[in-house]
Amino acid sequence: DDGRTILKSLVLIGIPVVLGSLVTNIASLIDVTMVQRQLGSAVERSPEVFRQLYGEYLGTRTDAEIPNYLYGVYKGYAFTLYNLVPTITSVIGVSALPVLAMAWTKNNKGEIKQNIESMIRVTSLVAMPCGIGLMALSYPILDLLFKTDSIDISSKILFILGATAIFAGIMSPLNNMLQAIGRQWVPVRNILVGALLKIIINFVLVGIPEVNIIGAPIGTLCCYIYIATANMICLVRYSKVKPKIVSSLLRPFAAALLCGVAAYFSNMLLAGIISPKIAVILAIIVAVIVYVIALILFKAFTKEDLMAFPKGDKIVKLFQKIGVVK
Repeated sequence: DDGRTILKSLVLIGIPVVLGSLVTNIASLIDVTMVQRQLGSAVERSPEVFRQLYGEYLGTRTDAEIPNYLYGVYKGYAFTLYNLVPTITSVIGVSALPVLAMAWTKNNKGEIKQNIESMIRVTSLVAMPCGIGLMALSYPILDLLFKTDSIDISSKILFILGATAIFAGIMSPLNNMLQAIGRQWVPVRNILVGALLKIIINFVLVGIPEVNIIGAPIGTLCCYIYIATANMICLVRYSKVKPKIVSSLLRPFAAALLCGVAAYFSNMLLAGIISPKIAVILAIIVAVIVYVIALILFKAFTKEDLMAFPKGDKIVKLFQKIGVVK
């Protein structure tokens, strides 16, 4: 009987956790099944619109090949870069599970609040500058990494996915935190609603010839805005913890915004002087320096936050030497 009870508990906990882990791939699964079909339908109705928009890139491709080409531009270039952000933050989220679960089991309100705030802040410190950076440097980054004549198309897609990366990056750790406090089915419910939203937007926007492939990242953005917001609301409701918005979200966002501005303008200035590929590398370095300085000035992190990063102890020692943290 004990064995059956344990097995039943594992299944009841494991199924929603596994389903929740699919959250970063939900947009991809929907895109695979819908985007090319909707693009095909749009091309059949208005092939001249696609020729007008993408004629210089299509070459000798037939109308029937346009959906596959546009989907390849979307998934092969822009989506590949975007997907790095939620992948990184999902690792951070998994590391939060045992600590928060232990605090929840002990019903230690102070530890629960500290862990939730720290995890939201750490995730924001990673997701926000990455997302805003992708928006600021969408064209030059793609030009640096890929040899393709489709950068004009993929850079527009990456700009939207850069904004998406912020919400997708924050969403996964929120997922993990809800699982840690015993609400495994809540993220699954939110994922299903977000997926339905994505399906509707894909169906409508991708099917409009003038919008076409741009509708896919817009659908992904709306999907993850909903899931991240719903997860945050549910986490506050069920944990009875109200995170400090200023320190957990607004300060990292302000620092990330400065980072993005520095990246955009430094690249714009340098690209007129030196090679564009070298300019974007230098712009990224400048942006990182500006971001770190902004974080220090805004006091946007704590010693505990730094310990969540790889080599966190060494980062803490360095910052202690220069008097940034105690």
